Amino acid sequence: MVKVLYVITGLGKGGAERQLYYLIKNLPKGYEAKVCAFVDGYFSEKIRSLGIEVRIFKGGLSAFGEFRAVLGEFKPDIVHSWLTHANLFCKINNIFRRYTLICSMRGIEYGVAWHRLLSGTERLFDFGCSMLITNSNSFKEELISKWKYNQKKLKVVYNAYVPSEELGINILKELNLKSKYLVVTVANFRSGKDYPTTVKTAKEVLRHKKDTHFLFVGEGPKRGEIEKMVESEGLGNNIHFLGVRNDVPAILARSAVMFLPTLYEAQSNVIIEAMFSKCPIVTTNIPANSELLTEGKEGFLLESGDFKEMAERIIYLLQNKKIAKEMRENAYQKAKKIFLLENTIMMYIRSYADLILEFPVFLTRGSSLKK
Repeated sequence: MVKVLYVITGLGKGGAERQLYYLIKNLPKGYEAKVCAFVDGYFSEKIRSLGIEVRIFKGGLSAFGEFRAVLGEFKPDIVHSWLTHANLFCKINNIFRRYTLICSMRGIEYGVAWHRLLSGTERLFDFGCSMLITNSNSFKEELISKWKYNQKKLKVVYNAYVPSEELGINILKELNLKSKYLVVTVANFRSGKDYPTTVKTAKEVLRHKKDTHFLFVGEGPKRGEIEKMVESEGLGNNIHFLGVRNDVPAILARSAVMFLPTLYEAQSNVIIEAMFSKCPIVTTNIPANSELLTEGKEGFLLESGDFKEMAERIIYLLQNKKIAKEMRENAYQKAKKIFLLENTIMMYIRSYADLILEFPVFLTRGSSLKK
């Protein structure tokens, strides 16, 4: 029996949390898991429903004692941490009580000073980590070139796409809209997602296509600021704030364009969702996005902040159904080849196998995975 202790910053509705849930759900026979987190959330109960123990730390210095107690009780063969806070916590603990540690790194928010500082501190303690897993080759290269991580430790495991378990409703009916032109942005309201450019682009599109409606899906600290910007520009009737949704794939499938002017990513889950949902994509030409999309084939990749060009490409897709259809079909076919749950699970299991001599792998190609 191989025991894996998963430590994650929080268990809310995030991309990393969802990937962890499906990994635990599909661990092959011969593996036993336990989960620790600092913040409770949506995925806590979903993980517990699998028969897996989830322990939420009380916080503060007491978390160190709680963690040591878990190590003593569970005696894990591998500790696998997720996200910056949990990674740093496990790296520091590993100085005093040695264990085999894998850290999953999934992006750095360069626009947030405290997150840059935390990421830098995590780098200082990296000597205690045996393997670093990230979800894109572009972020791997960034960690090597900008942060001087050891290339030999780094491994890429792409995110898996799993269809939503939630049933979508008719978004037009919900919002009482008659327009056939919907442009959706799915992103947290944080500086890295560049919502100001989204609003400027929407204003430019609406100058030419007045029956277009923009849907903003997400929450975050800058939502109030963006709401004020929308009102001051007189766009309140055509921009709709939907908050956090459980039916994002259904909204994407109904939308004419998915628009994401993000400034930095490790790997965008919503772009992958849009590819599977056959929703044409307009986004920024950053390394993580160009790794997913080929310009003009699976989507449009534009320079950050160029809202006029972004608006032109959105209007082009709204007016050219044939091109939009070709683009979304290209993206769908590419996504089917790369972002399969089976591939992702196998990559994680092989990562564990690289660090321990005896390991069970009963998951083979064609196995039935739990979605």
